[in-house]
Amino acid sequence: MHVVPAGHYAFLAPCSAALAAAVPRICTDVPAGFDRAGFHRELNAAVVKYFREQLAVGDR
Repeated sequence: MHVVPAGHYAFLAPCSAALAAAVPRICTDVPAGFDRAGFHRELNAAVVKYFREQLAVGDR
């Protein structure tokens, strides 16, 4: 299990400037300073790595 020290909306994709202006509630991370874009880069890479390892064709 991996605990992310952030609020619920941090799991949504990073917001564009227009979306942040229109709906700041879902684009403002808690705690302040949480790197949503960095979090998603790491999460996405981990998910891709997992699926490549689990769904690899070859020795199976």
